[in-house]
Amino acid sequence: MNLSEKLTGRTSYHQYYGRLKMLLDRPATKVSSLATLTIFTVIGFISFAILPTFKTIASLKREIEDAKTVEAKLQQKIYSLNQAETLFGQVSPNLDSLNQVLPAEPGLERLAWQLHWLASSRQLTIASGSFSEFEPDFIPVSLTLTGSYPDLKAFIGDLNRLDRLIGVDELVISSKSVRSGSNTLTANLKLKAFYLPTL
Repeated sequence: MNLSEKLTGRTSYHQYYGRLKMLLDRPATKVSSLATLTIFTVIGFISFAILPTFKTIASLKREIEDAKTVEAKLQQKIYSLNQAETLFGQVSPNLDSLNQVLPAEPGLERLAWQLHWLASSRQLTIASGSFSEFEPDFIPVSLTLTGSYPDLKAFIGDLNRLDRLIGVDELVISSKSVRSGSNTLTANLKLKAFYLPTL
């Protein structure tokens, strides 16, 4: 071995390479290398292909469970809507009556006519009557009637039979001539005639 070969280390490199080549050419080494390569390939597939697939499967499973929950809630809402439709079908024939009991408009003319008709049917005289300033959902009514006690009592009872919701806030019955033996009484009423304005 000359000096230049010693300095560069070519001979030892060639020897090392030669020994390595002989070692790699052995059948046991080839099988071992192939097994190692196979193991690393499988690990690579697991890392880069199978694990993301499992993550995707887990994510899809969660989405399916969420979709089932949403579907169950939608089924419950559909059931509730079907029940509401059934109930609406049952009460819809009575909606006209409800619209009369609580009209959308104050309906002063009809209300005045109803009160006048009711007083006349009970042989009562309307001494005075007035409508106050409207509230958002009712009309204040002041009414003074004269007549017998049974007729006044019947008038108050008849107010509940009208097809309009009317509440009695105040009722004062008085007589001007107790000693005269007259059975004519005066009734001062404060009423509320309700209505339901549309929004």
